[in-house]
Amino acid sequence: MQNGMREDLMLTKKDFLLHLGIKTEKTKKRSSQDCVNRSRTPGMKKRGLFFFSVFLCFVMAFSLFSAVPAFADYVVPPVASGYCGGEGDGTNLTWTLDGEGTITLSGTGAMADYITETKMVGWAMHTDSTAPWYEYRSRIKNVIVEDGVTVIGTYAFGGIRTFYTQGVYPAIRSVSLPDSLTVVGDCAFYGCSDLTGLTLPEGLKTVGEHAFAYCASLESVSIPDGVTGIGQNAFSNCAALKEALIPDSVTDIGSKAFSCCEALTAVTVATGNPSYVSDAFGCLYNKEKTVLIQYPPAGPAAAYCIPQSTAVIGDYAFWGSAGLEAVSIPGSVETIGSSAFRNSGLTDVYYQGGEEQWALIGIGSFNDELLNADVRYYRHMLSHAAPVRENEVPADCVNNGGYDEVVYCDVCGYEISREHTVTALAKGHTPGEAVIENETPAVCTAAGGYDEAVYCIDCAAELSRTRVTVNATGHDWGEWEVVKQATVSEEGLMRRTCANDPSHTEEEIIPKLQPQTSAFQRFIQRIIDFFNNIVELFRKLFRF
Repeated sequence: MQNGMREDLMLTKKDFLLHLGIKTEKTKKRSSQDCVNRSRTPGMKKRGLFFFSVFLCFVMAFSLFSAVPAFADYVVPPVASGYCGGEGDGTNLTWTLDGEGTITLSGTGAMADYITETKMVGWAMHTDSTAPWYEYRSRIKNVIVEDGVTVIGTYAFGGIRTFYTQGVYPAIRSVSLPDSLTVVGDCAFYGCSDLTGLTLPEGLKTVGEHAFAYCASLESVSIPDGVTGIGQNAFSNCAALKEALIPDSVTDIGSKAFSCCEALTAVTVATGNPSYVSDAFGCLYNKEKTVLIQYPPAGPAAAYCIPQSTAVIGDYAFWGSAGLEAVSIPGSVETIGSSAFRNSGLTDVYYQGGEEQWALIGIGSFNDELLNADVRYYRHMLSHAAPVRENEVPADCVNNGGYDEVVYCDVCGYEISREHTVTALAKGHTPGEAVIENETPAVCTAAGGYDEAVYCIDCAAELSRTRVTVNATGHDWGEWEVVKQATVSEEGLMRRTCANDPSHTEEEIIPKLQPQTSAFQRFIQRIIDFFNNIVELFRKLFRF
């Protein structure tokens, strides 16, 4: 044994030369001797090698087929796991990282908040997170937060970068969030530059500060209805973000929430939002339009006119608007924030005030583009704007004739003023002849009537309408007609008809006829009646 090497692995000079095919006298003799020895046992070694090969093949085949069920039920083993809860002893939530780069958070309640610790590594300053999975950051590709988790803590998956050197960010590519989630903490996904899509859950209420800042590949985000707060810099420096949709539930948006998003074309606010509004250019304001919060850097306009109500232009409001060349600033503006026009293409400013008033505006730092622009004061802007006529109408019966004289900014098309000019007074209505409408004829038992309407000859407007009543006509009875003759055994019937309305009739009964008797029968009946009268008389006299 020399230098820690095994003797059976050492290569001698003779073996080396033999390996190269260079034979010495000794090697030649040894080779001839080996040939003699091999010739003595020609089939023994071959048969041994054959059986040994068959045995190895059988063992390998048996191992392969016996392992098939294991492959079918294979589960990626976890790389690491632990607790990450923020309630009680912290065991309310667990985390598990598997070998495929998926980290899963399970349990109920809130996650713990984490911090970053800064330290010097060589000549560079490094910032490390205290999250328990930080040491596995290079493996994490997918984040799955299961239902039951309510809060993602601060710096949970963000804050991983190196200062003063090339940035080092986590390689997270997808994030799945449950509807139970109500809060995404500050810097939770800060700097996840590989994250391209994001669906925020319906139950979310708050997006923390810098929560998704520097997610450079994130292209779109739709804030669900129910979110009330979006923190400062929540989506700042998302270089690929093209559009942000703000629902009517949001009542608080922190400063620079969508700043430095160079691909942003519009921030669209729901019409029912009580706190914020966006205009046709996709520019975000507070509800009263006193604060201009964010102009979309990738907006199509080369010129933009800020409304007269604006008093504050926020920090980074026009940052990165390379296509913006001119802006009209009203005299109401008092403050222009830091970096408001930084990295913009601004060359011309139309200020709706005087030079002394312009000097009183508080302009923040890093606004070289604004300070170096050609400022044209109010009189210059008006000299380029010619009034135009709009909404010209002739006079009619009730409306005056006239037109609107409108002055637009020739830079951005903003309406500066509008005055209505009257050219002719209303001439009034000219009544025509009364016409009869809605006529209802009178009948025997009901009154009729009609409307007398008067219309204007020029515009056909109805000037008056009077209802005239026609009294009921009453019945005009004809002669009685016998419908059925009376007999000794049955009554008869007679009827008459109204001449005004044949459907109206009147009927009367004809009494039965008396039966016919002979003279003898009448004589006998009189005798009977006489005796009956005498009998009645005696009864009264003698009372029996």
